[in-house]
Amino acid sequence: MKCMEQRGQIDTSIQIVTPENIAFRYQLAGPFQRLPAFLIDFGVRVATMLAVAIALAILGFISSGLAWVLLLLAYFVLSWFYGVLFETYFNGQTPGKRVLDLRVLTDQGRPINGEQAVLRNLFRLADISFPLVSLIAASCSRRFQRLGDLVAGTIVIVEESRRLTHVVDFSEPGVAELVSSLPVDMRITRDMAHCLQSYVNRRHRLTSSQRTEIAGHLAVPLLTIYGLPNTTDHDMLLCAMYCRAFVRDRMDEDALAARAGDRLPAAAAVPAEGSPFGPAVVPQETSPGVDG
Repeated sequence: MKCMEQRGQIDTSIQIVTPENIAFRYQLAGPFQRLPAFLIDFGVRVATMLAVAIALAILGFISSGLAWVLLLLAYFVLSWFYGVLFETYFNGQTPGKRVLDLRVLTDQGRPINGEQAVLRNLFRLADISFPLVSLIAASCSRRFQRLGDLVAGTIVIVEESRRLTHVVDFSEPGVAELVSSLPVDMRITRDMAHCLQSYVNRRHRLTSSQRTEIAGHLAVPLLTIYGLPNTTDHDMLLCAMYCRAFVRDRMDEDALAARAGDRLPAAAAVPAEGSPFGPAVVPQETSPGVDG
């Protein structure tokens, strides 16, 4: 049974729904995002070839004929197996893709296997031989797939950057008061965590009126859900939810478990591997972009 796909019309995001009815949302990498990764990988291969040539030159006792054979062998291995080995054993990432936060997945949103890595890299020669045709084909494809991707059934996505992720501290006293007013058993979904993080990281650039206008779209329905007064500051509410999601949830989770008489072990509060959000995210959402 194939996955269902939903594609946004105004951006390059793609949502894949698995047979288990779990939705994964990914940001597709376009041709001009993939080109720098290709150039980085090309530079790595060239540097490796130079290193091999220098090493053979230092080993002067090797005959020139044998040196050329070894050099050609190194070229063959790097040309045909560089991408295959990295994408198979490093979860769909070559060094260039890793630097630029790109990853190869199947068109069903799963990690690729060795056979798919071989297929997409075998057809790279056609892309290199006819670069303009390949660029036009990838640009016209709904999922920016080059020929190798179409044959192998793969896509290239942009991963969420974790290098700039940090926790923001608040000096406003109203935030701490609102945190304690929020329900102890409140859970924040991954999409909500994305919204909160994006808002908090940009709020210092906004004026007071802009904060009120932007935060109101999300805060107004939450006031009713959480039973808070209508006079609650919208900006402060989102900041308080951010604190709960990224700072306070672990302590509240332990307190709730203790009150229920079923304290969880410390390991149970650790977020799923690869999650940038911590235990506030709904536990069953174990992959970036999951909409539970």
